[in-house]
Amino acid sequence: VLRLDIEREGRKGTVSIRIPRLGAYSDTWPLKCDKSEAIVRDHAQRLAKMQNPQGWFGSRGGGDLMNCLGALFLLSTGDAAYDENVRRFAHALADETERRPSRSTWHLGYQVIFLSEYYLKTGDETVLPAIHAACDLAAKNQSAGAWGHSMDNVSVGYVQSGLMNSAGVTMFLGMALARECGITVHEEAFQRSLVFFYRMAGHGSICYGDHRAEIYIDTNGRNAAIACAFSLLDQEPYTSAAQQLAMMVADSYNDHEIGHTGGGFNALWRGIAITHVPDDKQPLVRRHMKELAWYYDLCRLPDGGFSLLPSPPSEMRYTGEVWGRGLGMTYTAPRRTLRLTGGPRTKFSKPTPKLDPLPWGTERDAQFVGTEFAKGFGREAEPPHETVAKLQSQEPLPVDEYAKLMRHYNPVIRTFAAQKLGKLRTEKTYDAIEAALKDPDPRVRRAGCDAISAYENWGRNGSAGIPREVVSRRFIPHIENMLSDPQAAWWEIDGALWALGGGEPDDIRRNRKHIDRFAKHTEWYLRESAYWALVGLGRDITGDEFIELGLIFDRASHVFERSSYDSGINHLLRREKITLAPQDVARYASTIADQLYNAAIAAGYDEFAARHEAAHRVMMVLNRFPDPPYALIADDLVKYMQGWSPGNQHSDWLITGNNWQPGLAVIAGKLGPDAKPLIQAFEHCLKQDYWNTRDKNQTASRAAMQKAVDTYHARD
Repeated sequence: VLRLDIEREGRKGTVSIRIPRLGAYSDTWPLKCDKSEAIVRDHAQRLAKMQNPQGWFGSRGGGDLMNCLGALFLLSTGDAAYDENVRRFAHALADETERRPSRSTWHLGYQVIFLSEYYLKTGDETVLPAIHAACDLAAKNQSAGAWGHSMDNVSVGYVQSGLMNSAGVTMFLGMALARECGITVHEEAFQRSLVFFYRMAGHGSICYGDHRAEIYIDTNGRNAAIACAFSLLDQEPYTSAAQQLAMMVADSYNDHEIGHTGGGFNALWRGIAITHVPDDKQPLVRRHMKELAWYYDLCRLPDGGFSLLPSPPSEMRYTGEVWGRGLGMTYTAPRRTLRLTGGPRTKFSKPTPKLDPLPWGTERDAQFVGTEFAKGFGREAEPPHETVAKLQSQEPLPVDEYAKLMRHYNPVIRTFAAQKLGKLRTEKTYDAIEAALKDPDPRVRRAGCDAISAYENWGRNGSAGIPREVVSRRFIPHIENMLSDPQAAWWEIDGALWALGGGEPDDIRRNRKHIDRFAKHTEWYLRESAYWALVGLGRDITGDEFIELGLIFDRASHVFERSSYDSGINHLLRREKITLAPQDVARYASTIADQLYNAAIAAGYDEFAARHEAAHRVMMVLNRFPDPPYALIADDLVKYMQGWSPGNQHSDWLITGNNWQPGLAVIAGKLGPDAKPLIQAFEHCLKQDYWNTRDKNQTASRAAMQKAVDTYHARD
């Protein structure tokens, strides 16, 4: 009995609360732990009691992800007492999904996960048509290898390619399970998604949209869900990728509530994913559970069950009991009763097609998903949250400590350490960077490159501020060795190209053969880093070299790639303040104008949306010039308008303008008599019947066109 003295509205009193005696967690909790068993039992009984006759849990009907998490928890207990509860939910969900699969990626992924795990456990074939329908819908509505918020049209400009990987990771996980159920219609889409997510493994954390791996310690459940997905593939290098990501999750216990709009998915998935930490790294799991025992206890409800807590400081998006249902799997995941928690293949598991053992990069790229520290690291001197706090502090660490952390297994910690080391700029710093560049481990060599370039995924300044003379004198020979090595890892080459841009112009030019080769590579990472190596010429860049940047832009097919190239031009024109001859400006404008109407579109993009996004990016790039050369590409603007139609964010912006470019209606007004072909294109569009008068963006586009037409004719 807990007796509390309380004061409420000036009145004092005493309250006694009787707390069930559960005892303490065991040293191995939630396994071999009476307290954990009682928590699981109470949560399961509470869910079973709230299930309605239709099979749903509580008053919230339908197969949303919260209901799916509750049913998945009951399945994960391994207790036959809940078989009927699980069966009723599975049949209700299968009936709903087969008839009309959810258009929401958020819900659809969890539906496939539950139904697939249910089939693999029971062999109940009545749910297979629903799994098939859901996966077929997902395959047909995939964009660039992943998914947006929904199965409907994605906005190409939203966080690059319109992707929302916090939803997409569970869709991919569901498809990995569905393959094992014998669902094969989505194999091509699955392979595209596999490459999309694997190319981030070993480079950082799974990103938010369609860009590079993020340099964040954790990413709101994305690392955890992908670890579970990769664990199902049961072959290298995916097994190692699953284990490394699981270790990163286990070591991120101090960031367990961090996430965009709140860390709900972070809390829900981490306890599941750490079941994939390799056997010889189990102390990481024990540390994680010990550090977060207080959090899981605070989520427990007095009469059983869980309620997910608000995320600091006041994010309420994923809170309450309906979201807490899945938290019970933190206690059941180590039982390994499900495939996604590390359980063995079942008697109902079907053989799956073999996967490419080299999904991305060269054989050496597989070393980046290793779970061991690089040679020379030694032992961990402190728990990971202290290491991260030091790396994020403004107080510098000794050079030797940064050099050690550049040998960490965790790619985010390696990158953090490299960034900080490069900014010290002392002779001892340069010795450490040079030693890293000569290290036999490609992970360390990449970290050495990051120390030179200050690589941070989003930032594109291309240099840590190390003097060019130092980069050329001490580091360029080692960078050239990487670029010349035909077996080099792609991720190592990528780092070397970023670092090359920090050297003297003569050294950058001496390596043009490497820049030119990788600027035409099939992987956009390498095209982008080659571009920035050339941007490294800065104020020394010639007109011909500037045109080469335009040619690289013209070959771009990826959304983030174009965005990065725009940043490069902005860097040269507005930060470096380069000067270009008028004829070079004209040549550059002519070179990239082809993207207005003939852009290369990466496989899997919505072509209509991607084409307008590419055109918008061209206009943004040209707007970086002190005197934007729109008049020089008037004919190209007319060609763009020949394929124009309203109803797309970028197509409407291209008419009305926005913060990044003035819009064709304004440009027409500045062209004077030369605007006639563009005005005629506007008049043609105004006569079409594709306008939606209830859409405010289309209404704005139409009004802007009409105003431009009226203004032009008023001059006659």
